[in-house]
Amino acid sequence: MSSESSPLRAEPIAPEQFTRIAGQSVHIYLEFLRSLVRGGRLNKFFPDPDGLDNLYRAMGEVPQEPGKEPSLLISLRTGMPAEPEIGKILADKELAARFLKANSPELLKQRSDAASQRMLEKHAYFRFLDGARIPRRTHLEMWLRQVDESKRVAYFTTIFERFDPTEGLFVRYTIQLAQQHARWSKPQVELQGDDLEYTTAFRNVISRYSADEAEFAFILLSDLPNITVQEVVRGRAGPLWMDGIAMPPEVADLMAKHPGNFILNLPSERVNAPSEKAASSVREDKNCDPFARFYRESLSADVRSLADSRAEKLGYHVFKERKFCCTRGIEDPLKKLLQSHGHRCVIYRV
Repeated sequence: MSSESSPLRAEPIAPEQFTRIAGQSVHIYLEFLRSLVRGGRLNKFFPDPDGLDNLYRAMGEVPQEPGKEPSLLISLRTGMPAEPEIGKILADKELAARFLKANSPELLKQRSDAASQRMLEKHAYFRFLDGARIPRRTHLEMWLRQVDESKRVAYFTTIFERFDPTEGLFVRYTIQLAQQHARWSKPQVELQGDDLEYTTAFRNVISRYSADEAEFAFILLSDLPNITVQEVVRGRAGPLWMDGIAMPPEVADLMAKHPGNFILNLPSERVNAPSEKAASSVREDKNCDPFARFYRESLSADVRSLADSRAEKLGYHVFKERKFCCTRGIEDPLKKLLQSHGHRCVIYRV
């Protein structure tokens, strides 16, 4: 197991702490966050960028009671909106259709009182939520890619998205796997969609095991009978580094010299065993993420020896990388810091 270069020091995960911003600071923060998400060019292995953009837009459009200014709870550990803020938008999304059905904008527009005007603002907010794609706390999709009738093997692709409460970030897992079952008959393997008898079990398993590092998920899923895991990819949106947020010391020093900037982290990891069915193939362990280490490196010596043996038996390899999207004033200093430690990461600028 090797890395491209020695990693920069990363802070251990700290207990969750929060700060609350208010007034115009809320709109400034959300505009920067949305710009960074859009500018980060999140591909299909990351949480849906349009959904995230809609979520953060909705946070800035929450109707306020008279005399109250907008406020937003921010995690000091991740720099991202805290879970209660996400929960509020998801709850409002559930209420949107009922609110719109019960309140006619045509009638409200005929009134000039302040209460009706506030209701119009709420109507616009709920109308946006009702039609917008918003991330869910958990969401799983599965589809059948191919059936090899001669081997009685079905190849599935699974997308599992979740808000990870431990990390405080949205995460997407993309899993390629195969299932072999001796009880299959010809009519079953000729189905053009999911075989629900099997996907129900898959859903239960994947929801339970896809909650940690991609390598850990790969190992646990591989222990299931009749299942061969070909690839697990995990992509995350965050953390967001800015003034006052926990970050590695070298980055904190850099940000102190260039205040007022933002850096959105986009870490990912890919674990696969060489296979003609896998979307890609990692031929050796390689860590190109300057702020992460391999899962097995975090284990004690005895446990790591067992994990190394398991990895060798399964024949998989791990590739880690981290992209960034940042504001203009920190792009060159960040690039120089990473290069000074031997890292050449993709950095997008907004």
